[in-house]
Amino acid sequence: MVKRMVLLGGMAVALVVIAVACSSGGYASAPPPEPQMEAPPPKPAGEVVWIPGFWAWKKGQYVWVQGHWDRQRPGKDWVPGHWKPRGHRWVWVPGHWK
Repeated sequence: MVKRMVLLGGMAVALVVIAVACSSGGYASAPPPEPQMEAPPPKPAGEVVWIPGFWAWKKGQYVWVQGHWDRQRPGKDWVPGHWKPRGHRWVWVPGHWK
């Protein structure tokens, strides 16, 4: 029960961090840096999957948003978010379950 509460609390924090980091509307004026290599912390109990970190555009610069563990969705796979060029800008395409 305690592990489940810790996992759910961690996921809530991760969602808030992602929302804040992406609050610029998901557009950047420069291509993102290479992804940072990060080792996941120990896997919590339950059916979870590691969601890797990513670069978010905030206040005119890229900031790294750390990866996090998320509850596995039965029959679904995680499609990572990515930046793609659009004209002279870069657009963030959010990750999602598919």
